[in-house]
Amino acid sequence: MTKPVDSTSSSDASEAAPTAPLTDHEPDPALVAVERAMVRIRRNQTKRTLGRFVTSRLDRSIDLTHTVVVDAVEEEPEEPGQEVTVGLVAERLAVDPSRASRLVAASVEAGYVRRVPSQADSRRACLELTEAGHALAALAHQVRQEYFAEIMQDWSARDRQDFARLLGKFAGVPVRSQYVYDPAVDGADEPAGT
Repeated sequence: MTKPVDSTSSSDASEAAPTAPLTDHEPDPALVAVERAMVRIRRNQTKRTLGRFVTSRLDRSIDLTHTVVVDAVEEEPEEPGQEVTVGLVAERLAVDPSRASRLVAASVEAGYVRRVPSQADSRRACLELTEAGHALAALAHQVRQEYFAEIMQDWSARDRQDFARLLGKFAGVPVRSQYVYDPAVDGADEPAGT
């Protein structure tokens, strides 16, 4: 007779692979496809495919971590009056505050971000983009959009609109009117329901 394993005594127990399926039914094929696509996206991000594409379009080398910080500072507020702080940058980048502080400091030193007093609490510092930061953000947007345009060059206008809407919904981005497919504007290049 084997002795039961005490899962509280081993730190590896929580990381062990499950031995039984989580559900007894067949997986939804759409969810399987989403999972596989997300794994591929994660791999491409890990390989820095987009980062290499960005640097190949620039006339100089750039530390891509600056673009990550610039993106986090530039991102629209989630709530009215929200100020961008190192803490918010940490939250947006999913890193600890000390790591975010180092990334922000490097971007400040590089001239892309500056610290300004908070409008709500003058003891607190907030972050904003410098002119160079705005230029880097604009360049990053342009290059990334060129990359996506290259990938989606054979897609119909409706597919691009649907993808933008659904990806935004998946990522929790508020739906904006420019992502809604309008046959009068976008052209009826596909029959309805396809």
